[in-house]
Amino acid sequence: MQVQAIFISILIMGIISGGAKIELGGSDDLRYWFITNDGVMGGLSRGNIKENKNSLTFYGNISLENNGGFSRVQRQMQHKDLSAFKGIKVKLKGDGRKYDFTLEKHNNYVGPTFRKSFVAEEKWKTYYFAFDEFDESFFGRKMGRKLSEWNDIQRIGVILADKKPGPFEIEIDWIDFE
Repeated sequence: MQVQAIFISILIMGIISGGAKIELGGSDDLRYWFITNDGVMGGLSRGNIKENKNSLTFYGNISLENNGGFSRVQRQMQHKDLSAFKGIKVKLKGDGRKYDFTLEKHNNYVGPTFRKSFVAEEKWKTYYFAFDEFDESFFGRKMGRKLSEWNDIQRIGVILADKKPGPFEIEIDWIDFE
């Protein structure tokens, strides 16, 4: 009976503490992260990720050749229910370019994405993105709808599609749901 009580207490503490914060670098498994470049549509952009001691770096080069112009890093969330939260906090630093933080609810990779734009400043900064600020986008075009339900998030990510060629780099320390 005492063992069951201890097990239930540990389980409840795990749920209360949330497990909603994603610490990057060393503790986050790179197998959950993947890159999608514009090569899926004929473009020549290249993105990469590397794990640092305390962060994850998304870097590469954007090319506008062959109708290209984007690179995206995403993390599998596997049906994460975020309905208890109001938004996302992210600590990162970048290169001064305009990126979008993305949320996806569909199983395939061709459905709509919900995006929130931000400029990645060249110093460490904590950004807050309220869920009701995310706009629906389909192949880069705004669809006019907001994200209204957060109960089945499949993937989160960052995309660079600012229509500017050249190198890019953004370093993410952590992602937290609030």
